[in-house]
Amino acid sequence: MSIFTDSTNDAPMSSICDVGCEQSDMDTSSSEVSSDATPPKDYWFGRKYFECVLAQHILQGSRLHESVAQIDSQLEGAIQSFPYVQSLTELRSQGLEPLLPVLDTDPEHGAYRLMMFCIGAVVRNGDRKQKAALLSVLRQYKVKPDRPSSFWSPAGNAREGVSGRKHAHKMEQFVDDTNVTTLDLGRYATALKEYGDKHEFVPTYHVMEMCRVPPRFRAIVTVDGSVYVGTAKTKKQARHEAAREACLEMEIDA
Repeated sequence: MSIFTDSTNDAPMSSICDVGCEQSDMDTSSSEVSSDATPPKDYWFGRKYFECVLAQHILQGSRLHESVAQIDSQLEGAIQSFPYVQSLTELRSQGLEPLLPVLDTDPEHGAYRLMMFCIGAVVRNGDRKQKAALLSVLRQYKVKPDRPSSFWSPAGNAREGVSGRKHAHKMEQFVDDTNVTTLDLGRYATALKEYGDKHEFVPTYHVMEMCRVPPRFRAIVTVDGSVYVGTAKTKKQARHEAAREACLEMEIDA
């Protein structure tokens, strides 16, 4: 079995980790996860821990008037734009090399899974210093509280691409996407491609599996520097949802 095999059917752990604690207070033991944790469980645990750390920063930087849908969309953007390859390199430079496998995967598609595996392994097996180094790397990319849209970039060069009305739709879509299959979503992807042909750019898609049971996929389409997210039960539906978000925001007729 590959060390990057996802496993979402494991029984929930009683506690992920207190991501709100100070680095010096992090437990040096491995009591957070049972000693028989396998690499797939390290990946699962790492993903949950990673999302908790990012979510904490986003929530702390949120405004009172921001809805849960807006905050959730910020988390989606943060996960997509996080510099995984750079962070893995930095973890190695801080003495975590023994806990990290060799990075020989496709940086665009493999670094995310490798990073999640590494986070789980470090939190489970690392000592106080190693855990503090990990948390420092994860916390150094802060969400800018003065940006009203859903996406942020550590480099600050990505244009924001989803308006407030889209956030409300995205939460509705997350809660209930039973009607997705009845919508003619394919026309949005076609319209977006035709728009790109006219303006000399090619929309690029990236799809990741967020949950296996029940199935949930997240698609991100990059359009001339802006990013749009779609979430659905299948990869195809998620891609169409992302294209629909792009068309609605850019006012492209479909």
